[in-house]
Order: sequence, then structure tokens, then C-alpha cells
Amino acid sequence: MIVVKLTDGSLWINSPVEAAHEDMLRVARLGQIRDLVAPSPLHEWRLHSWAHAFPEARRNFELLQTRGFDNGIVHVHYRIRGGTR
Repeated sequence: MIVVKLTDGSLWINSPVEAAHEDMLRVARLGQIRDLVAPSPLHEWRLHSWAHAFPEARRNFELLQTRGFDNGIVHVHYRIRGGTR
């Protein structure tokens, strides 16, 4: 699981792991969970509990490419598959 705090303060979570609700809330204290990303269809099952806990988060994304660091910034490219919310 990768948690990235975006420049607007929201969180982008790649491949969230199964977690107790208390642990999800601990992550949410870092910022609003905006995106839940499944890098492949094999990872989508892990989105369900997080999507239930944070229904406002966008989900069903596909990670396309991660590029290296550039002055401390990670450039990530992804696209919406189905655009569910």
C-alpha cells in the first residue's frame, strides 16, 4: 500500500491493504482520501472495504506509469476505468 499526500492535502492510496477500521481512520487523519487506486484488476478486491469506509473517494483507477523523483515530487500517471465514485 502506498499513501501519497497530494499538493492540495488530499490522499492518493495505491493498492490499499485490508485493514481494521481504526487503522483506516488513522490514515484518514493524514488528509481527505480522494483516490483509491487498483494498479490491476487483481487488486480491485482490496478497494471494497476502503470504498465502503470512504464513499466520497474516487475508485477503479489503473496505474499507468510511475516516473522517478523530480525535486522531491513523484510523477504518477493513471486513468479512470469506469469512473465510479
